[in-house]
Amino acid sequence: MVRSSEQGANDHTVDLTSRAHLLRYVQNVVNGDDIVPTVSEARDTLSELVNRAAFGKERIALSRHGKPVAAIVSAEDLELLERLEDAADLRQIAAALSDAENAGQTISWDAVR
Repeated sequence: MVRSSEQGANDHTVDLTSRAHLLRYVQNVVNGDDIVPTVSEARDTLSELVNRAAFGKERIALSRHGKPVAAIVSAEDLELLERLEDAADLRQIAAALSDAENAGQTISWDAVR
């Protein structure tokens, strides 16, 4: 198979072998959007996408039927996201514990199971 490619908006190679890929690429360039690979396209270039996320600090959205469904991010970004979620959870727990309506209301572990 002949593989034609152009440099994308983020200096990465874009597969232009099919009409659909070419049309989406042109629409994204015209609109100034980053190229969002589909999940199927990501399979073919997974190691490149992982390297871009890990070493280039890019956040790469993957799409299915034109909608974002997942992302490839660096381990650093994932750790940051998890810390932010943990902090938000702790704030919600503190707010619930300090709420007067919840005072003295407990549920035993056996009742929860």
